[in-house]
Amino acid sequence: MTCATTRTSSGVELRASLLTAAVAAALTACTGTTAGTPDPGSTGPPAGTAPSTTVTSPSPAPAGDEAAHLQGYLETLDQRFTAPEGAVAASAVPSGHLEAGTWRTTVLEDHDERTRPAGNHRLSVHCTGTGSLSVELRIGPDSTSAQLPRCRASTAIQRVELTTPAPAAPTTVTITPAPGTVAALAYALT
Repeated sequence: MTCATTRTSSGVELRASLLTAAVAAALTACTGTTAGTPDPGSTGPPAGTAPSTTVTSPSPAPAGDEAAHLQGYLETLDQRFTAPEGAVAASAVPSGHLEAGTWRTTVLEDHDERTRPAGNHRLSVHCTGTGSLSVELRIGPDSTSAQLPRCRASTAIQRVELTTPAPAAPTTVTITPAPGTVAALAYALT
């Protein structure tokens, strides 16, 4: 089980499985329901990764409809997102959570210490919901970044490509939701 440590703005440290507790906490806070455990066959961070999340950007609580739709966004993206075989990937996770009536977006940052081969690498970021994202892909000393077009209920996809001249490590994927973004996020790196 891969665990993430999150520190809220009030200094409270939370430790949870990235795909189970984070999703369940966001769903409970936003919809009053809890998520089931993820499918054991689902694509999650590969062995050798150390995902971490950092809570940022307090915003007014999202409109009731947006928060209530978070569970639907997560289910929709889970159904639509399939990582290609051999891809480094993260399944659907929420873009934030409610804390004392304030929506807090969460930066998703995954690290993989394995060496990636020289050549072309493609990061596909999927966003189902409302708001927007910025993404950064870093492999060794090389990096690229982009803004994702507005997230939407039908899933927006942004592809970022990076060519590395030599094998390199580590790989870091950073996805930063804009303040107020209420969405499900996933990515695949090939």
